[in-house]
Amino acid sequence: MTLEEEIAIVRFGQGVLSHDELLAHFSQLEEPKKKKLLFKLSSLVDFADPVDSDIEQAIADCPLKATDPLCVALIIDRFRVNRIGMLKEEDLDRAYTLQAYLFKTAFQRSYEAKKGSPTQWWYWDLSASEIGSTIQTAHQKVVDEVYDDPGFRGEFMCLAKLWKDHDAMMQAQFQEPVLVNVSPSHFLSYDAIISEWAKQNQEVGKFSHGIAALRNSLDRALSAKYGLNPAQAWRLIKDVMKRHS
Repeated sequence: MTLEEEIAIVRFGQGVLSHDELLAHFSQLEEPKKKKLLFKLSSLVDFADPVDSDIEQAIADCPLKATDPLCVALIIDRFRVNRIGMLKEEDLDRAYTLQAYLFKTAFQRSYEAKKGSPTQWWYWDLSASEIGSTIQTAHQKVVDEVYDDPGFRGEFMCLAKLWKDHDAMMQAQFQEPVLVNVSPSHFLSYDAIISEWAKQNQEVGKFSHGIAALRNSLDRALSAKYGLNPAQAWRLIKDVMKRHS
């Protein structure tokens, strides 16, 4: 999700951007990009921390019928992220609409309490369209500042390397397997398959644990220093990490 897309979602959450305007951008994307953006929106929903009453209100406010399978799924299990990968292309616009309304409903509670926060742009008045440029300029300034800060350099360099190695390993695991002719006597046993699976998961875990530890450390430090919410801190971490890659 680009910063511009996040700004649009928060503007929708504040009620200064219409559903049609928000959906116009999403509707023109290809299916893989739609699913990726839907995953990111789900993360923003998590940051907004919806409660059960928010789910009911979001369904009541959104243009979908309460009997829509997506609304039913939201009530039953809060529309878990793993459902997104299984959605059909024709369901994606409706899923995005529903998640956007859930974000808006949950966000409104914190917006009223934190409106005007000097450090968290989510709570600025975003009614003026040009405010987006101000936010992006301010974000880039912080990215440059953190990148140049020697106090963070070591952690970011380690995080960038771990992330790169983790991605390389995951890509290798999910490559199309090469088919070879083997006799039945050479088939892997159940124990051998389980052993190989455990080995691969151990390797992935080695990177994941390091990434999580560094991310949490940076998240706490940057949130405290710049007064960021979790979504803003993670965007800052990702953008600085890219500079170190």
